[in-house]
Amino acid sequence: MVQLNADVILLIMLELQDDLSSLHSCVLVSRSWSQVAVPFLWKYFSCINGFTYNRDRESRIKLYKVIANFLPIESENLLIKSNIILPSYKLPRKPTFEYMNYFTQITPYWIRDMVQLFIKEDSIYKKNLLEVQIYNLIFKNCKNTDIKFYKFPSVGSFFLNLQSLGISFENNIVTSKTLLELSTICQNIKILEINSCNEDSKT
Repeated sequence: MVQLNADVILLIMLELQDDLSSLHSCVLVSRSWSQVAVPFLWKYFSCINGFTYNRDRESRIKLYKVIANFLPIESENLLIKSNIILPSYKLPRKPTFEYMNYFTQITPYWIRDMVQLFIKEDSIYKKNLLEVQIYNLIFKNCKNTDIKFYKFPSVGSFFLNLQSLGISFENNIVTSKTLLELSTICQNIKILEINSCNEDSKT
């Protein structure tokens, strides 16, 4: 097989960056292709929104299964105790990449999409529990940092690289203290989306 240099592969990825199925195929070509394609693949899902929910459903499920495969045993046991059984998908060998390190943006859209696809029943508790475990997984797989943000020891490094952030004040989980902490960590935010904010938080 002809070996293409990284610059040529990058040009190919730029042309395919909005084609999820093609990006997924490129990841499987070789290690050199994966190194270039994986960041584009994660960027696609980091930017997912309501419009993309009905697109490439099977490809999204495949990727979500890979993400679920990285959940620690503690999270798996917690989910099982709550009768949450995720689709089985065990990788044949240790992953080539630390996939979670490629996150540069975060939005609740794709995480909620993953939860909706995995939990069919109408249980807010189960959906919230799975959502929390996914966020825990993302935070804990970032590089360690001396900045401590509540109970997530690695979240500082994660938020430092964010370019787009969606925040929801629904259920009063996010408070003014949360925003204050974020303001000291986030350095590269270009897009900030805030939902369900009806009044100033008193916390």
